[in-house]
Amino acid sequence: MTSATIGNRTNNSNTVRAAHLLVVEDDTTIRETVKEALSAEGFAVSACGDGNEALAILTGPQADSFDALVLDLMLPGLGGLDLCRELRKLNHTTPILVISARDSENDRVLGLEVGADDYLVKPFGLRELVARCRALLRRSRPIPPESTNRGDVIVE
Repeated sequence: MTSATIGNRTNNSNTVRAAHLLVVEDDTTIRETVKEALSAEGFAVSACGDGNEALAILTGPQADSFDALVLDLMLPGLGGLDLCRELRKLNHTTPILVISARDSENDRVLGLEVGADDYLVKPFGLRELVARCRALLRRSRPIPPESTNRGDVIVE
């Protein structure tokens, strides 16, 4: 099992699915580049371009399908800080990685104080983005060990 997968126990069986990330970024080029990079690393990735759409997704029927959120701060409509604040007010525990050109210490601290779990300043390397997403997932959801089938015995 790779670190881009999450183990779920359903009806006493092990199923493995790709970790599902939501990328919220209004810049189409950045959004598509991030989506492609994360997909290439084995993540299932959904994306949208504004905070209002993200809030609707994250409070709608698909809300529980996301394992982490990659969030830009400067968004049209509902901004990233307000989205983060609103999600935490609604007791959303989905890990949030902020990606932003706002690079001052005050900006980074504010992002973390309103509920982000990590903060990555633009421009950033895609390897670092992937590593930070994996780290968020490790901290938020335990990854079950791989099972090994040895005849009649399954070793976990």
